Amino acid sequence: MFWKKSPPSGERIDNPAIVGMVTAESGAFVVHLNVADIGNAGVAGVMLADLAVHIAKALTMAKMAAAEDTALNEIVRVFNAERQNPTDDPVGGLVQ
Repeated sequence: MFWKKSPPSGERIDNPAIVGMVTAESGAFVVHLNVADIGNAGVAGVMLADLAVHIAKALTMAKMAAAEDTALNEIVRVFNAERQNPTDDPVGGLVQ
């Protein structure tokens, strides 16, 4: 169903599918999505899985987690807990 990705080529990212940031003013987490570049729910799932692995690696490299697998397991655990009992309701909508 999904494909193996080739290594990054060093290209400039002109049309990011997802951008996330924490605002300086309120500390809120803001996400901008380009759904046309995401395509479908399956691709979104692959993106979320890849993002979780990248974050686990980064936390480990920054010495903010003891091991990559421990960090990834915690990310997945909290992801599932948040889906079951959200701490807040996402706000916003589709802007075209």
